[in-house]
Amino acid sequence: CPVGWFGSRCKYKCRCVNDTCSNNGQCISPYTCQGGWFGPECQYGNTSVLTDGNDNTCAAASAPATVTIMTGKPLAFTWLRLRVRNPDLSLTFLNSTEVNCANLKKVYVDSTTMDIHCNITQLIMNVTINGAAVTSLCSVYISGGRNVALKERAAQDTTFSEQLNGVQFNYTADLAVDGNNRQSLTRDKTCSHSSGTQTWTLTLSQPRLVHRYKLYNRGDGKYVIY
Repeated sequence: CPVGWFGSRCKYKCRCVNDTCSNNGQCISPYTCQGGWFGPECQYGNTSVLTDGNDNTCAAASAPATVTIMTGKPLAFTWLRLRVRNPDLSLTFLNSTEVNCANLKKVYVDSTTMDIHCNITQLIMNVTINGAAVTSLCSVYISGGRNVALKERAAQDTTFSEQLNGVQFNYTADLAVDGNNRQSLTRDKTCSHSSGTQTWTLTLSQPRLVHRYKLYNRGDGKYVIY
């Protein structure tokens, strides 16, 4: 695979600091996940603000036994990861009222890492953590999902083309799913661009349960996504 990619058909983007991924996506010591990423092979976006990026810095023993994390905006919850010194805890999910966490499942990744999954049909705004674990809490990661569009099949009904330094360049649909979110159209050449029409289509290779869409517009403000 090219530098910065790994996995089957090289379709997974390395999310380790300085692109220091092994062939299977694990971060090569001493490097860890880039800021904003966590989980298996660092493939999950983190929406929680309760982390300094260092799992070795933890709450003091005198910390309160309850902590509430505000997501900042309504969030479709799927799972979270806790790094603690003591895994004894309970969780409460809230929007304007308490939200039921159905089919709660705790998975112990190791002695200090626990993943918590549950089925919540409503959007949440807050997560409250109670118990002895709070006084030894090191990091909280709330999953924002992973990018299932990466290197999937994209199409647009027309493609804009122009001369750049004497070379014809086509802004094809696949440039929107290349894993590069730099937003300069002509300098970075990582944006798709149709020619006067407004239809762009993504076809996933298998069925996916999609909770949110994140779109990056070109940075010059000339064409804006509404």
